[in-house]
Amino acid sequence: TIIYCSAFGRFRVNEVELARQFDVGRTVARDVMTRLQSLGMIEKDSRQRWATVPLDAERVANLYEIRGQLEPLALKRALPALDRTLVRKMRSRLDEVIAVYPAATPSDMDDLEFDLHTRCLMHCPNKEMLSALLRTRCLLTLSKHVLGSAIVMPEADPFLAEHRRVFDAILSGDGDATAIAMSDHLASACPKVVDRLATFVGTNNPPDDSFVIAM
Repeated sequence: TIIYCSAFGRFRVNEVELARQFDVGRTVARDVMTRLQSLGMIEKDSRQRWATVPLDAERVANLYEIRGQLEPLALKRALPALDRTLVRKMRSRLDEVIAVYPAATPSDMDDLEFDLHTRCLMHCPNKEMLSALLRTRCLLTLSKHVLGSAIVMPEADPFLAEHRRVFDAILSGDGDATAIAMSDHLASACPKVVDRLATFVGTNNPPDDSFVIAM
């Protein structure tokens, strides 16, 4: 609900109503809100009320700029610690999805994104760099819950081949080639996400859950 709302702009998020709707305590609701804040999905407004952070084309581009600077270097730094057997399994999962695409499920696509952009990067020894990337995680949430579910997947998605090039570079052990492949992938992904986001906003309405209120 939060990521759907963010695509349409700024919405106030009522913590009390959130707890009531999901029949949980205020402490649980507050923990959820804090987690969403760490992922760059909500923030406190000037009156200290929770609100969604709009995820428009400008913000998507800004977040991809951050990812483009940090992820290639993080992956290069992670390379010595990456288990090549695990990477080969990731590449096999990717090949299985390529073989059936576009019949692949949104869950399949999300798992591929998680393989490269989370499971591989988590081996980077610079944890400050990974913390800085945490606020860009809302882009993966957007792809999973909006672009991969609410609109039809394109007949051909270059990101699959791009992921394969990154995995091939990892398996070659070439850090510079790995960083370049990741950089090229992120540069290619940004305009596609912006276009799909515009399609989603143009063909859908904001959620009407009781705990989110348009501002």
